[in-house]
Amino acid sequence: MTGSASPPILVRRTVFDAADTMIVDSLIDDYVNPMIYSACYTQDEIPSNAIIAYHVDYYLAQVANGGHGQFLHNCQMSARIISDVAKGLSAIGPEAFAEIFRDLVAFMKNSERAEAAAAKSGFGELDPKISALDKRFLALDCYQTLRPAIGRWIKSLPELIVVDDNIFDIRMQEVFSVHLDRQKRRDAQRFWYKRAYLARLFQTPHYVAGCILGFDAAGHGVLVSYDQSVFAATPDGREKFGWLVSGQSDRYIVFIEDNEALLCEIFAPSGEKIVGQSMAETYSALAVAGVPNSQIFSFANWTTKEVCRLSKEMIEEVAEFARSPVIAAAELACERLGERLTALVPTQKDPKGRWLLIVHTETTVYAIFVLAETFVIFDLAEQERVKISFAEARDYEAEKKSLVGE
Repeated sequence: MTGSASPPILVRRTVFDAADTMIVDSLIDDYVNPMIYSACYTQDEIPSNAIIAYHVDYYLAQVANGGHGQFLHNCQMSARIISDVAKGLSAIGPEAFAEIFRDLVAFMKNSERAEAAAAKSGFGELDPKISALDKRFLALDCYQTLRPAIGRWIKSLPELIVVDDNIFDIRMQEVFSVHLDRQKRRDAQRFWYKRAYLARLFQTPHYVAGCILGFDAAGHGVLVSYDQSVFAATPDGREKFGWLVSGQSDRYIVFIEDNEALLCEIFAPSGEKIVGQSMAETYSALAVAGVPNSQIFSFANWTTKEVCRLSKEMIEEVAEFARSPVIAAAELACERLGERLTALVPTQKDPKGRWLLIVHTETTVYAIFVLAETFVIFDLAEQERVKISFAEARDYEAEKKSLVGE
């Protein structure tokens, strides 16, 4: 909880006296971001005009970089952000920007077209309406018009307090100190970011395929990391994009086909198998063996050999499984064991259709089985360590969610 009064908006005196655009950067870097990420305030607890300016500048940066399609994609068409930008542009001006945004909001009423535009993230053939909005926006030279206007509006806010530079950090710490739930919020934020990151991985086909197929190929838990996409030859000679993945001892390429994924070993033109976690080490070893650089760095000249394959249905099942409270269960289990969760790896289903996942902490590896609405955590000696019910995991997740204001 915070104090009953809304905290002030603080700005350094040198920033206030400088060019109008400088205060926009300062509001974001010296005030809003520290309030959220250091003091763990939610956006609802920060003065609304500071968040409005923050979101208007976000809109400006997104559209200037990749158009309105990118803005819709990256803000996930958040009702809060859309509302703040509309309010802010109406108050800040110039009117031409507010008019463009009103037309964008009108476009979003057709949810199917809006979602299609967001899905493209500003790439490919754009919706004609989005393309027209982009042209109007870019013609207004936003960094010379809108951004200074944001700065002038911030300077006019009655809740803004100008602080001498030599005591600015002290005043900010005073604002931080009234936040009584700061540590709880920080822990909740760490969990929520970790949950979002792991959920994205579980919905990334080449990561899921690399984890499950890598486990199958090696016969034990393999912490897979995917490094980069490459254009390489499939085992049957077709050239297409694949993803380099690292296991504990080998390097693989994962190819995603229409209905399945292939895990393939990689061979240099010399016949040398690509092994080792570090591609740099592999490059060095091949160079020592006398393989020319032109062959080492040309993936098109490398060959691949299938190790195993995975159905598309299994990949989709993992993505769906990520919507269960399994990530919260893993985090809560590690907390009870005095550990910190660092990775959660899908591996396989047993003959009864129960998922097995590998839990990595900073010091230990555990396994999670899902048994009848219960997550059961075992150590590598197959000794049961913790049980977490679905209800416990959901309650834990809900508590963290409430603390971060999600």
